[in-house]
Amino acid sequence: GFSDVHVNELLSIQPGTHPQQMLDIISELILLGLNPEPVCVALKKSPQLLKLPVMQMKKRSSYLRKLGLGEGMRWWGFYM
Repeated sequence: GFSDVHVNELLSIQPGTHPQQMLDIISELILLGLNPEPVCVALKKSPQLLKLPVMQMKKRSSYLRKLGLGEGMRWWGFYM
């Protein structure tokens, strides 16, 4: 799971983001097979992901899974 450090980093990335929005976006990234560290890195580099409508994030995740990306994403990082 996420360490206290990861949680604090995530909460500081996009202050004001609704907690449920953040949870939904992070959940999609976890469902792609990402570990907490790459999730934090991806969201730090692309904080706009936290502003995406959840349905759009789900569509992007679904598309990546259809392309065969998922578990392998841990190897090269994740940036949408």
